Amino acid sequence: MNISEWLLQAARVSPDAPAIRCGLDLHATYGQFAARSAGMATYLSDTLASVKVTAWRCSCRIAPNI
Repeated sequence: MNISEWLLQAARVSPDAPAIRCGLDLHATYGQFAARSAGMATYLSDTLASVKVTAWRCSCRIAPNI
């Protein structure tokens, strides 16, 4: 199980459980943390996809195996 699967499972089982705290301050529940993480993953995936297409069009190489 990778960390994203673990986070999704924790969010499904206990979405209102505290996930991120700093001292006594609650910054996010597991449901909120999973939603934010999914949003960041989508953004990064979309951004990197456009970088790959641009690099392909100009015959650039960003990094091996990309």
